[in-house]
Amino acid sequence: MVNPKKSVFVDANVFIALINKDDALHERAMILRDKLRNEKASLLTSNFIVSEVITVLSLRVDKKKAVEFGELVYGKTKALGIIRPTPGIEERALAYLKAAKSKNISFVDCLTLAIVEFFGIRRVFSFDKDLRLGGRFELVN
Repeated sequence: MVNPKKSVFVDANVFIALINKDDALHERAMILRDKLRNEKASLLTSNFIVSEVITVLSLRVDKKKAVEFGELVYGKTKALGIIRPTPGIEERALAYLKAAKSKNISFVDCLTLAIVEFFGIRRVFSFDKDLRLGGRFELVN
């Protein structure tokens, strides 16, 4: 069950920055990750984010790191909560995409907005400026 007060939704760019030591945001991601650990925040993401991270890591960083991330997420340790959007959440995401003024917002970003709204999650750990839409939550960055 999602506890909106303690939950933090984690975006793909954060996972990529944490895993890729050459990423310009690696150090910042590590500092913020440690801060959230100290707060005992419950970290959540979506299966769409996991797919995006595995794909980007495999194509741009290292296939081995992509597989390791997948094993960490889907393995026995259950390192974080995975949200699988319902059709209603996906429809809401499509509405966000339709209403967006920028052509640069992705459907996965819109899904993140719809998930956060649906579950009442108040904090999103992301370096993506497109997720600032509407100020519905605090952006941890």
